[in-house]
Amino acid sequence: MLNYISQDEELKSLAVASVEGCQNFEDYKSRITGGLWGGEFEISTLAKMFEKLIILIWKQKVEDELDVKISYYDTESNPLFECIYVLFDEELRHFDPLVVINKIDSKEKFKIFKRGDQTIRNLLIRFIRENFNCKSYY
Repeated sequence: MLNYISQDEELKSLAVASVEGCQNFEDYKSRITGGLWGGEFEISTLAKMFEKLIILIWKQKVEDELDVKISYYDTESNPLFECIYVLFDEELRHFDPLVVINKIDSKEKFKIFKRGDQTIRNLLIRFIRENFNCKSYY
């Protein structure tokens, strides 16, 4: 991703601005390769780089209440029609892709989801309800 960013002056400026106290692009590269966790800028850049809508799902506790958040990372000028769902565990600071597994045919290859697929949307709602214990979600 650093190579992709380094080829675009606007992305380089956005990268530096996305990290508090970052001085320049060399400083940004040093921090990223040194283990700095990426944020919204990096996810947006990945969406642009791979030309896939990234839908990020995460939960957070706010005053003992569980809140599920969903963010969409897309290109501004060209809507993307294939999407990847990613689950972010805020406690573990870990990202996992969400995939649908065919229990009947385990050899079936994983596929990229189509944007707006109603079956996937329904499965996602079910996943959130069951795994985040959010009975009233949607």
